[in-house]
Amino acid sequence: MAGEVFECRSYDNAGRQLQVCGAALSFCMSWRAIIMKVPRPEHHARIVGNLRTVLSGEQSDATHARVARVAANRPRHHLVGVAFNAFARLGEGKTLTDFERRLVDPLRRLGFSDDQLAELGAVHAGAATEARRAVFPQAVAHLSTEQGYTDADFRRDAPKMVAEILAMPSVRVTDATTARAGEATVPAPPDDEFARAAKAAGWSLNILASTADSAPAPESSGRLTSDDTVWQVRATSMHAVAQSHDDHGTPTDEWYFGFATTNTKRTTSYKSEVMADIDDGVNRDFRQNVLWVGSAGATGLVCTVDCWEQDNDEQYMQYDNSLHALANAIVENLIDPSTWLQFLSDVAEAAALEGGAGVAAFLLGTLIGTAVAAALGAAIAAIINALTAWAADDHVGTSVVAITPDILRSSGGGRQLEVHLDGRGNGEGYAIVHLQLQQLPGEPINLINQGSNLALEALLEDDSVLVRQRRYDPNNPAQLWVHDHDGIIWNVAAGDVLDVDRGGTEDGDLVYHWRYNGGANQVWYSEYIDIYQAYFYRNSNSGKYLDVNKGSHEETAWIHQWSKNGSSAQRWLQSAPPATLIFEYPRDGFTLSPDADQFANGTTSLPDIYTLVLTRDGEYVGEANPSADGNWEIKMDTSAWPPGEHTLRIRAKSGYPGEGQVTVRVASTPSPSPLPPATFTFSSPYDGDRLPGYNIVARGTTSLPDTATVVLEMSSGFAFDYIGEANPVYGEWEIPLNNTAWGEFQKATLRIRAKSGYSGERTAIVYR
Repeated sequence: MAGEVFECRSYDNAGRQLQVCGAALSFCMSWRAIIMKVPRPEHHARIVGNLRTVLSGEQSDATHARVARVAANRPRHHLVGVAFNAFARLGEGKTLTDFERRLVDPLRRLGFSDDQLAELGAVHAGAATEARRAVFPQAVAHLSTEQGYTDADFRRDAPKMVAEILAMPSVRVTDATTARAGEATVPAPPDDEFARAAKAAGWSLNILASTADSAPAPESSGRLTSDDTVWQVRATSMHAVAQSHDDHGTPTDEWYFGFATTNTKRTTSYKSEVMADIDDGVNRDFRQNVLWVGSAGATGLVCTVDCWEQDNDEQYMQYDNSLHALANAIVENLIDPSTWLQFLSDVAEAAALEGGAGVAAFLLGTLIGTAVAAALGAAIAAIINALTAWAADDHVGTSVVAITPDILRSSGGGRQLEVHLDGRGNGEGYAIVHLQLQQLPGEPINLINQGSNLALEALLEDDSVLVRQRRYDPNNPAQLWVHDHDGIIWNVAAGDVLDVDRGGTEDGDLVYHWRYNGGANQVWYSEYIDIYQAYFYRNSNSGKYLDVNKGSHEETAWIHQWSKNGSSAQRWLQSAPPATLIFEYPRDGFTLSPDADQFANGTTSLPDIYTLVLTRDGEYVGEANPSADGNWEIKMDTSAWPPGEHTLRIRAKSGYPGEGQVTVRVASTPSPSPLPPATFTFSSPYDGDRLPGYNIVARGTTSLPDTATVVLEMSSGFAFDYIGEANPVYGEWEIPLNNTAWGEFQKATLRIRAKSGYSGERTAIVYR
């Protein structure tokens, strides 16, 4: 489709202020699923040898380019230096700090043994200080194994680390509001400072932002906001500006590309096919090229593109889980809003002390939240780079493109992005990757089975590709689907499409969510039938229909295709129909007596897997699941409700639309009858008695029941002091006086009374 092509130009400092602190870690997570090499044991010797070369200061012609690339990334190597020092401490048997352990553990899960990490640490520890300063920032170049690196150390050092990364010449903000319509064309290789820096470092960050005078796009209509628009990102083609200049024994290159796209909440990854016979000027189209389908949310989209040269049939894998674990290890103490804001303030101060200017000053002035998170991401990803790309002679380069929400809102029908990966500074090639960003037609819909009232959902746990029906949840993107003009049904959460397993044509063949591949088994035609007020979905390849197995009402039922039979198992609604929820008791206008054991009850059209919630004036009363025949009952303690009018509502806890409502009154609670005054007597000591010089027990009678409590008190002045208490037994009470501990007194007054509820008392005056 025709779209717009970004023309990159430098962005000046007169930018519009953006709200940045909310969900700023979107940019930090963009590298989570970069495709890299497996660190197999046979690679370890090469990793150690290349680390020794990098830290020795001695370079051959063959290693000069690689060492120069490492040095160009020096500001990103703060955490790399911490990690290598932790490896050395591990080898010396020292106890790692919590911060160091959280760096080491993910690398263990990648396959590195403690002995291998210790050997890398020994190379680092044995390097001269000057050699380390050429590779690592000053703050960590001097680290020794005598003292561990802690969370407090990182919070102290991180602001300066971030400021230095953002000041790298391979970081740029691009004004993306000026674009021309039409298909992408291959531009001449750029020759500005940013391009030269990206070439030298093999890494770049380009944030696409809007200018101060760009008009905001209108809000989309319907139930979605502009942040809920469904976007699709495709890798359409690749242009080889130049092939590699190293010697692999072949006249042409073989490249492949790794892509990772994120919106903070979800990250998708994609490894391309190997593209053979790459020579100067060659163009290639990507197959199965959908990188992303879903909402960009409030933080925009970030796409990381990584290019490697294929050689020696290496094996490759995704570093998703381990990179994610590293991210959590670093940023977990910075995510709290108050800490994050203070951290941003510290970064700005550090940048000012460093004399920050240019792009870094602009980023910290207008895009600080996203820029800081991007810098953190770059520092974390550098740890993995140190164990792969440092030792690789076939890594072309990595480029990160961040697309802000403003640019997405102004994109209209679509835009095209050109991502430059220039590895010529490392003796590798130079590729331009073309990405197509477009808004999918129509709004996301739910597919609710008319027979079960359950929603079609893509199961995402444990990398599952199953599709099932489940209770409707309006906040679950796995239940949102987009049916595009080509008949493809996209899942918003997974980015996959509805697919008949292996292109099957038989009744009962399962339906999965699968990566788009253009097959006819992924094309579905909708047929609306008035009499049912519902849709049927027919597969283009098999001619069979989307169907719930055996018409089940269970959440565990799978989805398959079946010949058309018109049953409710094949009928689908594109939104959840309002549920019927009726009060049988109390009815509207009823007056309720204050009672702790009352029950509201009624009927509903919802199946028994839905939990119903009863509220009074918006406050929770109770919940229950309906019975299989649609009856519900929930206890309500009206004795605790204030007298007067109240509104009762019954609804589905999951957010399924529809509710029942009644207005009732609660009668006033009659005032309790006053309790009669209690009577008391003293039988020992009597009124006027003289107490002996030893402890005695006070006794007497009362009209109180055995369930009441009587209290004995004594006063030798103005106030009564507590002596003791007891429950009467058959109308008699006794409480120890402990009179020898009373101190000096000539006369005292004893008082016996009920502890609560009853009036009445008796006093007796006693003497020494």
